[in-house]
Amino acid sequence: MRLKQAFMIWILYGCSTTATKEQNDKLDISPISENKDLKPKVDTQSIIDWKEFFRPLPTEKERSILAKKLSVWPDTAKPGDLINKARMEVALSQYKNAETSLRQAVRLDSKSIEAKLDLVSVFLRLKDTPSAFEFLTMVRDQFALANEVKKSELIKYRYLLAQTYLSSQDHERAHRVLSDLIGYDKSFAPAYIALAESYMAQGKNETAEFVIGRGLDRIGDTAAFYALKGVLADRTGQLDEGLLAFDKALELTPNFVPALIGRAAINAQRLDYTAAEADLGHALSLKPDAIEALIAIGIIHRKKGNITAAKAALTRALDESPENLTARYNLAVLYADELSRPEEAVRLFNEVVQSAREDSELSQLSRSYIGELKGYESSYQ
Repeated sequence: MRLKQAFMIWILYGCSTTATKEQNDKLDISPISENKDLKPKVDTQSIIDWKEFFRPLPTEKERSILAKKLSVWPDTAKPGDLINKARMEVALSQYKNAETSLRQAVRLDSKSIEAKLDLVSVFLRLKDTPSAFEFLTMVRDQFALANEVKKSELIKYRYLLAQTYLSSQDHERAHRVLSDLIGYDKSFAPAYIALAESYMAQGKNETAEFVIGRGLDRIGDTAAFYALKGVLADRTGQLDEGLLAFDKALELTPNFVPALIGRAAINAQRLDYTAAEADLGHALSLKPDAIEALIAIGIIHRKKGNITAAKAALTRALDESPENLTARYNLAVLYADELSRPEEAVRLFNEVVQSAREDSELSQLSRSYIGELKGYESSYQ
């Protein structure tokens, strides 16, 4: 297997979802410009700050301080306090705790759009697309009944709506919403980034590159844009250009986890495992649930011949993110090539084939492996 298979940093595989088409159709994707009450424009920087899109993740020291604050957090019946508590829990990757805090905030104040939108953001992190659609629908219904809609809340709603469509693999609707957000405010960086990620997930690299370039032209240097440029360069085998792009991203935002993982990917391909492991260790210290980093560490251990450590890392990645097809594929490769357990390998490869897009690279690689495992050609029909 090519090492770069581990480093699909930005690709959105999404998760299986029971959200129906009717549920999706209930949500509004009409252009923002049709709402005449949205003038003057909202300060979209406040939305970026709310998403913590470009803020560095907390360092180990800062995580310790946040954990200490949460450990003595008083019981409260104030929705605002619960929202603040949930945001601290999100910063520590305690997503289920954040969900509990925000649900309590909604119970105390059923009209709190802020709490509901934060809940949608948490559901996306938990890969719970149906619940995200459910609360987006609640917010949309509140907007329909309101005499006035806060501009900031509408932009947050629209951005989260696009992200939820992406999570459910509905790229067409997501693109309409994201393009409209860019048309509304050409400086809204998260929309460019989500749009580029979507095109990359579909293999439309040239279109993604155009979107990234347009974002850089209009907004200027941003770590996420350079990290995406690094991924695109890696995909086309331009490792030197990719390394420069990731270095630039980390110069702009030293603790930007996707760039740390991307740089590790390139260094691993160059067999510079020491540098790769240093970046991956740093990434995990900032974001312990960074599944891509766990997968990458597992593959590096395998390349170095440390099969036990490789299995531990890949198994942990799959346990923490069962829907992650890259983790499932790489664990299957380990079973097939290193552990002589073809039955387990075939089972995992079949699960990848069943969940991945038929034309995806992971699906094709899994089919190839299934065919090569002697005596198990008939396991996949």
